[in-house]
Amino acid sequence: MSQPHHQNVARCRSCPNVQARPVRRSPSISGACARRLRHRPGAQLRARRRCRRSWRSSHPRSPSRPSGRSWSHRTSARPWEPSARRTAAWARPSGRSAHSSGPWAPRWAPWARTWERWARSSAWSAPRWRTGSRQEHEQAEGSDFMTELLAGRMSPQGYTHYLAMMREVYVALETVGDELASTPAGRAVVDERLKRLPALDAALAYWARGEKVAIDSPAVAAYVAAIEATRDDSDLYVAHHYTRYLGDLSGGQAIGRILSRAFDLTDGQGVAFYDFSAVGKPKPYKDGYRERLDAMGLSPEAAERVLAEVKRAFDFNSAIFAELTRLYVRG
Repeated sequence: MSQPHHQNVARCRSCPNVQARPVRRSPSISGACARRLRHRPGAQLRARRRCRRSWRSSHPRSPSRPSGRSWSHRTSARPWEPSARRTAAWARPSGRSAHSSGPWAPRWAPWARTWERWARSSAWSAPRWRTGSRQEHEQAEGSDFMTELLAGRMSPQGYTHYLAMMREVYVALETVGDELASTPAGRAVVDERLKRLPALDAALAYWARGEKVAIDSPAVAAYVAAIEATRDDSDLYVAHHYTRYLGDLSGGQAIGRILSRAFDLTDGQGVAFYDFSAVGKPKPYKDGYRERLDAMGLSPEAAERVLAEVKRAFDFNSAIFAELTRLYVRG
C-alpha cells in the first residue's frame, strides 16, 4: 500500500498497516490495533504483540532470515544450550542477525562473537555431556531392574547381587583414580570423600549376612576393562567418574530412601552405599563438581571424546541392569 503524503498518516512499526486518519494511540501500533485499546492496563502492550504476530504469520521465517529474538527460554528448555536458530542468527561477521532492522532486533547483538566463543569452549562441557548422553541415560534408568528397584519391589537377593556387581566396578574406578590423582583430570574429580568401597562393604555385610556373593558377569568384566583402559587417558577416566558418582549423588539418593521405606531400615543400615554425608549437601557439591569439569580447559575435540565415553559408560550400566533383569525380574 502506498503511503499518502499528508501529515495525518501514521504507520505501525510492527506491521505494514498504514492508517490515514489521526487516532489517539501509541506511535508504535496501527490504527486498527489502537481502536482495541480502550485504555485498559497493559492493552497497548498486548495490542503491539497482536500486531507483530499478525505480520509474522504472513511473513514466514526462512534460514536466510532467522528470528532476531535470540535469547528465549521458550526456544530451549536449557538456556545455556545455544539452539541452531540462535547460533545461526548470531554467528555472523557483523555480529547481528540477518533480520536485525526490525523492531525486535536484539540489542545485545554486538556480543555475538563472545557468545559463540563460549558456546564452543570447554566451559560448556558438563551441560553438553548431560544433554548429549540423555538417551543412553534414560535407557539405563528405564530398565526393568531399575523400575522394580525404584518401585520398592526388588528382592533382597537381587539388590545384594547388584551391590556385589557395583563393588567390582568401584574397585577398578577407585584404583585407577588413585593412580591418576596427580593428573589435571584427576585433580578435578578425584575426592577421598566420594570413595564408595567402605560403604559398599558395609552394605554387603548387612544384606549378604556374611555369605560370599559370586559374580560371573560379562557386563561387569567389560565395564571394568573399559575403566582400567583409561589409565593411559585421564580425560576418558573423567567420563566414568562423572557417570557413576554424579549418578549416586542424584538418583542414588532416591534409591536409598525407597529401600529404607520398603525394608524398614533404620539408622542407615543397608543403605550406606548412598550415604554421602562426608560431602555435605549433594546439590552444592554437584555444582562445584561441574564447575571443576568446566575449568579443565578441554578442547572441543577432547570434550566430544569424553562425551562418547560417557555414552559408553551408560551402555555398560544398561548391560549390567539387563543381566540383573534376566535373573530377578519376572517377565
